[in-house]
Amino acid sequence: NYTAQDLANLTNLSLSRFLHLFKQLLNKTPMALKNELLLERAKSMLVDTDLSVTEISIQLGETDPLYFSKKFKKAFGLSPTTFREVNKITP
Repeated sequence: NYTAQDLANLTNLSLSRFLHLFKQLLNKTPMALKNELLLERAKSMLVDTDLSVTEISIQLGETDPLYFSKKFKKAFGLSPTTFREVNKITP
């Protein structure tokens, strides 16, 4: 759980310079990348575990499961529950 300031310090750059270069290289902010990676992890957890959406959101550091569900649906077009139903492989 590094902050952008932590990463800037590690690279010996000012925060503004770090953010500028980060966005220039990856075409997204550090927070956007973090959210993207967390939502990708959520997809895996929904398919690979039987944890509830609330448990998954808490494990990923999101304190509000409803907000997590809204972010998930905005990113992937399906609610976490529907995503699980569509992608879960049953034996």
